[in-house]
This record gives sequence, structure tokens and C-alpha cells, in this order.
Amino acid sequence: MQRGAVFNGTLVNSLVEAEGAAVASAATTNIWTIDGSTIHITGTTTITSFGTATQAGAWKKIIFDGALTLTHGANLNLPGSANITTAADDF
Repeated sequence: MQRGAVFNGTLVNSLVEAEGAAVASAATTNIWTIDGSTIHITGTTTITSFGTATQAGAWKKIIFDGALTLTHGANLNLPGSANITTAADDF
């Protein structure tokens, strides 16, 4: 997906939803070192952190390839302050 305005033949203020490499789940699964804004997470290891974003307002679309637990805590603030168990194709 690409959105933005064209100025002198150049796309500016664009949003590119490119798929990056898959990353294996780990306690700290650093999604910010992966190119692309869409990332598949493989594995079943519980995640307690996604690392530190490169800047405020940065975002990634994460697709889980299997079941794992996201643990609510200081480094991962989840809705309802509750852990979340993922399933394949959750995002």
C-alpha cells in the first residue's frame, strides 16, 4: 500500500506497507531492526517486549505464524492489562 502526494514527480509523505523478513519469537523480539513495516513472527516463545521503536509514532504490522503468549508488563502494555495468546494468522 502506498499513499501520499506527488510533488515534482516524487511521492512524498508516503506510507509503504512492505513485507520484511520473518523474525523468531524471543523474550525480547526486536521488530525495529527488521526492514519493512509488515513482519511475520515465527516460533512459540513467550514475548515480553518488542524492543524500542526508532522514533515516536513508528509502527509495524505484525503477523503471528503460530500460537504464543504476549505477556503484559512494563515493556509491553496490553489491553486490559492481560496477557494475550495468539493463533496462526493473528495480527
